[in-house]
Amino acid sequence: MGNRDYRFGDTWLFHAGGHYPIDERFDLLGQFACTWADRDEAGSTGEYTDATGGTRLYFSPGLRYRFGRLIALYGYYQYPIYEDLNQVQLTADRNLLFGFDYQVDLF
Repeated sequence: MGNRDYRFGDTWLFHAGGHYPIDERFDLLGQFACTWADRDEAGSTGEYTDATGGTRLYFSPGLRYRFGRLIALYGYYQYPIYEDLNQVQLTADRNLLFGFDYQVDLF
């Protein structure tokens, strides 16, 4: 919260996904992501908040490549399958996500 009391709306996120091994190096990935956000509160800023908040549901197919037992690269292509937004908002139609994971064996 800033000095003029602008507050972002409450936000809820839900993600569910899984993977299917293709062979010893590649996995198919899939994820559903849902976001719900309440409208922002302008406080004393005078900002226009009618176009904030909404609900989105995304499906994200992906692929993971394992370099060995502990290191992998992955990527997702995320696109919306449902949107209920409060007016027009600045959001991307589709997203790309790339990542790297490293597994640590503790025992």
